[in-house]
Amino acid sequence: QEAHSGFTGVRLPGGAGAVYYYHRLLSGTSGLMLVGASGAPKVLLEVTGLYADTLDNTLGFSLDGKVGAVVEGKTKVHLFRTDGGTLSGGKSVVEITPAASTTYASFSASSLTFAGAHIYCVGRDASGDDVLLRAPSDGATPLAPLTLPQSAGATPKAVNPQMVVSADQKTMALTAGSMSTVTDLYVLDLASGKARNITASPSYISARGSSFGSLGGQLAISPKGEQAAFVKWVNGTPELYITGT
Repeated sequence: QEAHSGFTGVRLPGGAGAVYYYHRLLSGTSGLMLVGASGAPKVLLEVTGLYADTLDNTLGFSLDGKVGAVVEGKTKVHLFRTDGGTLSGGKSVVEITPAASTTYASFSASSLTFAGAHIYCVGRDASGDDVLLRAPSDGATPLAPLTLPQSAGATPKAVNPQMVVSADQKTMALTAGSMSTVTDLYVLDLASGKARNITASPSYISARGSSFGSLGGQLAISPKGEQAAFVKWVNGTPELYITGT
């Protein structure tokens, strides 16, 4: 993030500028704008609504910063271009919310993760269960559910929104289970979308954070995805594990 004249924005890589939220009081709309190196603003996305939760304040971006993702009103997910390019259908903004036949009560903005050729997101269905979803990062098709292997003999109902991706963009690690404090470690092959339960022994496994080793950062994956390090709590004591994937 970066601060500029009292506002907080997201700095894009390569000196492309920073993305900021804005509101238009007269039109009753909110949006995202890019302020480039020249200082000139460029509207990236605009939707109806002025409330604080119209657009979630957590955004997701591709590694090159050219594609972003945002959750609108907790129930819609949009992709947008920041570089003037286009997404599927020649559009600069594409909604990738699942088809109306599938009802999701909300989508986790903190879970928006670009990895490989897709974007990943955790949605909460009408039953209150978490579902891992993915869509092509060009918005060609909507978000669709991925199947996670069972944890303790049942389909995971809680998927931690914090995921970690290998540097080669081929493998992703996450935790899921019957509840947020009873989870297994899963590894996802990004090419096929197939997941494997690595630990197969539900326990309290900490999620990814800003830096490994801190209380909020206790899940990591090697650059080529062949190993994962995680912290499991045993009788109230944190224990560090390293496992092959």
